[in-house]
Amino acid sequence: MFYKFYFINRNISGSIRTMVLLLMLFLCIKSVKGQENKLHKNSYTFESQLFSQTGITTTRSEDKQYFYNIKRTLLIYQQRLTQNLNFCLAGDTYVKGDKEPWQLTPYLKRAYLQYHNSDISLNAGLIVMEQFKLQRKIWGLRYIDKTFQNKFKYGENRNTGIQFKHKVNNRFSYDVALTSGIYTPEKLNYDHATIMSGQTYQINNFSIRLFNSMSLEKEYEHVISLFLCKELKGTNIALEIARKLSHQSGEKQPDYGFSVFATQKLAKNITVFGRYDHNNEKGFATNWLWGGVEYTLKDFLKTSIFYKNQDFTIDYYGVGIFMYLRFA
Repeated sequence: MFYKFYFINRNISGSIRTMVLLLMLFLCIKSVKGQENKLHKNSYTFESQLFSQTGITTTRSEDKQYFYNIKRTLLIYQQRLTQNLNFCLAGDTYVKGDKEPWQLTPYLKRAYLQYHNSDISLNAGLIVMEQFKLQRKIWGLRYIDKTFQNKFKYGENRNTGIQFKHKVNNRFSYDVALTSGIYTPEKLNYDHATIMSGQTYQINNFSIRLFNSMSLEKEYEHVISLFLCKELKGTNIALEIARKLSHQSGEKQPDYGFSVFATQKLAKNITVFGRYDHNNEKGFATNWLWGGVEYTLKDFLKTSIFYKNQDFTIDYYGVGIFMYLRFA
């Protein structure tokens, strides 16, 4: 009994220390920004993002457990080399294996050159794919959890290769990528070239995103997804549907699922949100439910109180913090 009490207190203390250390680190970075005075030439940008969560996990048959983690410590540096050529370098950290939440291992997240001219761009290196950008923008709560397609791997988030993007007009754009299947901090099980293509059609707040992925060797994967969003006076309502047919390792049964979420501004700095995900992977269904309130203290600092449920049996009650810094 004494050990259990000691363990719970240690977790609570660790959660508090983690949040305080993150806040102190961010304030130090903010102070450095305030001291910048003669280096602004609009030829570079620097961004810093910190995501952290702490809370309680409960199940129907077990006692409460306290959790805390640092979900992101992203640093992004972009340099304009010429009028049409940019360079991007980004690093992040992750918890390796069974390490403690504060034992973070750094890794290279992005490293690519970008050539852009009007509505055309070409990226080469460890690049960020186009697949989830629209959904992530509308969801707006990445520090709480990933978007549906990203979470359940309907398409690629980033990979090593080249990518061509063309915005034909305000309604239609497409992108084509040739990737190696390798990324950090881990790599996929297959190290061979893959062709990926995506098309996005938008009219008002209605969007359709079609994504295809095909290996140049044996594996074949096809993903089709649909994303709808409507904005009504501070309200975002969205529906996301995805289906993936993969022949990797002999798997021929399709994965499929959907997500529906809504956000509502109650005041200038207060937003409520709710979301439900259902996914069927290899015949096994999972369900996720979110709800919570977000408070924006400043443009660079947000916090949320949220509830999350997994398969109607595991409950999470938590607090999330988002810190953001950008200067050029």
